[in-house]
Amino acid sequence: MSVNKIMGEVRGKLAEAEKGVRLSQWPDTDEGRESAVSFLEAVDADVRGAISALKGEEG
Repeated sequence: MSVNKIMGEVRGKLAEAEKGVRLSQWPDTDEGRESAVSFLEAVDADVRGAISALKGEEG
């Protein structure tokens, strides 16, 4: 897969994630923190997958 295609996919996923983000959805509570962590873990997985693809590793 080309670098531009990989980076385009990542940008699309990040933009999609950002669209649905409202800071109020993460209140300063245990539940809010858990929700924020889940969101960041999903973003992290997408970014790590792109890094692996760029390095030519199987993800």
